[in-house]
Amino acid sequence: MHRPWIFAFCLAAALGIAAPASRANLPSQQPVAAESFEADRTTAAKELVAGLEKYAEWCSSKKIWVERNRALELILTIDPGNMSAKRGLGWLQVADGVWEPPKDPKPAKNYDPSALKEAPAHFAEAIKAWREHVIALLEAHKNEISASQRDSVCQQLLAIDPNDPFVRTSREEENNGKSWVLAETVRAKARRTEIKAIVKQALADATVVKDFVPTTNDMVFTLDWKSSVSTDRVRVLSTGERAEAVRVAQVLHATRDVFQKVFGTTTALEGNFTIYLLCDKESKKQYLDNMPGLSPSQRSFYDQVDGTGLQGSNSGIWWSPSPERRLDGVTRHAIGAMFQAEFNLTVDTAWAWEGLGLYLTRELIGTRFTWYIVPAQENQSVSAKRVGPDWMKKLLTPGTNWMNEGWRLLKAGGTTELTATLNRPLNKMTPQDLFLSYVVSAYLLETQPAQLPGMLRSLAGGKASGPQKAGKVFPAALAMDLDQFATRLERWLGERR
Repeated sequence: MHRPWIFAFCLAAALGIAAPASRANLPSQQPVAAESFEADRTTAAKELVAGLEKYAEWCSSKKIWVERNRALELILTIDPGNMSAKRGLGWLQVADGVWEPPKDPKPAKNYDPSALKEAPAHFAEAIKAWREHVIALLEAHKNEISASQRDSVCQQLLAIDPNDPFVRTSREEENNGKSWVLAETVRAKARRTEIKAIVKQALADATVVKDFVPTTNDMVFTLDWKSSVSTDRVRVLSTGERAEAVRVAQVLHATRDVFQKVFGTTTALEGNFTIYLLCDKESKKQYLDNMPGLSPSQRSFYDQVDGTGLQGSNSGIWWSPSPERRLDGVTRHAIGAMFQAEFNLTVDTAWAWEGLGLYLTRELIGTRFTWYIVPAQENQSVSAKRVGPDWMKKLLTPGTNWMNEGWRLLKAGGTTELTATLNRPLNKMTPQDLFLSYVVSAYLLETQPAQLPGMLRSLAGGKASGPQKAGKVFPAALAMDLDQFATRLERWLGERR
C-alpha cells in the first residue's frame, strides 16, 4: 500500500544470559531440584580433582613440569584447600598455619617432547568422567536450574578446556583461526563480501540510459527540464546537467537489483517510477510557489526538507543543494518505496525504516546524508539540546564510525536503551536512536538474511494481521528475547571491529 507524502530530512556532511529467576517465582519443587543439582555438581567436582591428580602424576613421570603445574593449578581452582597440589607447586607454610605460594617460583620446563605430544589425549581422558557428568546434569536439570547456574557450569568447562565443544556449540561460536567468536561474526564477514559483490554487479549492469521527451504529466510542474533520461525501470528529469541525471538513473536502476538479491524478493515498483531533480534555487522556489494551498508554516517546512514523495505514486521530487545529497536522498526514497511495496514497511517502524535504509544507501553509493528524524532546534530546552546537537554533530561528521557509536551506546545503556529505540516513533527519535537502529540493521542484514524478511512483515503488519512489537518479533525469529539480543549484539559489535 502506498503511503503518500513521506518527507526526507537531509543534512550535509553474545547470546545473553537472562537473570536468574528468584525462588519466590519458581514452583515449589524447583529450589529443591536446583539444590540437588549443586550437590550433584559438587560430587562431580571430586571426579575432576581425581582425574587431574592422576594426570599430574603422569606428567611428573614424564618430566613435563609445565603441564604438571597447570594441572595442579586447576585443582586449586576447584579445591582451594588441596594440600597435595599446594606442595607440588612449592607452597610454604608461614605464620599461623597459613600456606602461601612461593614468591619467586622456579621456572618449570617440559623435558620430553614426545610425552608433550601425548599430553592432550591424557588430559582429555583425565577430565572425561567429570565433563560427561556435568553435561548430563545440565540436561537432567534443564527445566529447574537458573540461567546463571548453567552459565557457571559452562564457564568452568571453559576454564578446564577453552575449546570445549559442548560449550562452544551451545553458544553458537566458531573458531576463526585466532579465537572463538560468535557464529554470526564469521557469517557477517562473508555476508558483507557478498553484499558488496551484489552492489558492484548491479551498478555494472545499469549502463543503458536513454534520453526521452518529457510527457504532458511531466510538464505540469511548469519547470524547464534540461535533461530527461531513462532505463527500462526508472525515469529521471532534471533542471541540471545530464551527467547527474544519468548517474541517478543508473543508481536507481541498480537499487532494485540490490534490494531483490539482499532480501530474496521479486520487488518491483509499479508504473513509471520517476524522480524529478531540482538543481537550482530558482527551480525549487518556482516549484514551491506553484504548490496549491500551502500555508506559511507548510512552506517553511518544505524549505527545511530536501525532498518529498509525490502523492498517489512512488515517484519523488528532490531539491537538495548538491548532487551528492540529491543522489543520497533519491536513493533512500527508492529503497523506502520498495520497503513499502514488499513489506508494507513505513516510518511507523522507525528503527527499521531508518537503519536499513541508511545501511543499504551507504552500500550503494557510500553516503548516508538522508534521515527522516527531525534535528534538534536552537529553541529546545537545555536537556533536549544535550541529547540533540552534540550527537547531531557526530551524524554530520563524515568520518564518524556509526558501528562504533552504536556499540558504545549499547554498552552504556544495554537492553533498556535498545528496547526504547526499537519501540520509539519517528517523531521522538534522537540521533542516538539512529546509531542504534543502524547497528541492529547491520546485524540483521549481515547475519540473519533468511529471518529478516519475515521479521519485517511481522513488524509492519498487513491485511491478515496488525503490526507486532519488537519484543514479540525478535524472540520468535531469533530465539532471543531483547535482553539476550542486546547482550549478543554488543558482543558481535565488539568482535566485528
